[in-house]
Amino acid sequence: MSHAILFPTCQKGLRQPTLKTMNRKITLAACVLATTALFSCSKTSSGGSDTPAGTALQITVSDAGGVLPGASVTLYPSQTSLQYQTNAIASLPTNSSGVATFSNLQPEQYYWLALDGCEAGTGTIIASSNVTTHASTGLLSTGTLVFTNTSSNPYEVKVNGVVAYPSLAGGVTETLVYQLAEAYSIEVIQISGYVLYPTDKTYTGTLGCGATLTTTFP
Repeated sequence: MSHAILFPTCQKGLRQPTLKTMNRKITLAACVLATTALFSCSKTSSGGSDTPAGTALQITVSDAGGVLPGASVTLYPSQTSLQYQTNAIASLPTNSSGVATFSNLQPEQYYWLALDGCEAGTGTIIASSNVTTHASTGLLSTGTLVFTNTSSNPYEVKVNGVVAYPSLAGGVTETLVYQLAEAYSIEVIQISGYVLYPTDKTYTGTLGCGATLTTTFP
């Protein structure tokens, strides 16, 4: 079993898949990745008692209830590193004001993953040289989608109308983590091994925060 990546677009319910295979992968819920556009903002500051020296990032994490002290924020050097959760630069908890501060950085683009319980959010920003760049990110409720193909034949798997797996092999289980907690429609279409017509089934279910929604087919 592997954990697959399914990065979304900004449109709710529409996901843009990145289909690669590794031992552990991450996917973010629809519009969680888009919190950069929907919930995030940025500014820079060059001084003050709360401003770290050199090039730094301060990321404020919040959800519908306000700022989140104790949330985990992990900083990555690239989108690929974020997707696969590899080569993390640092991982810090937010302080009492919901802020995580990363110091001694290079003036370049960074990506982050923020987690608090079953809520997740991510974003990206360019750190300006020798100043502190401020960003904010909002978390959304997420869960896990699991797909198990009990057939010996490959199936195409669509999640809310978007292809997540062009060919999920028989006897294989795949997992998508950090998916938006919402209603899902899962369509599976047999690719080969049929006589006249392929098996084409649709399953529906609602994913709760921190829950797992498993689709076993055919």
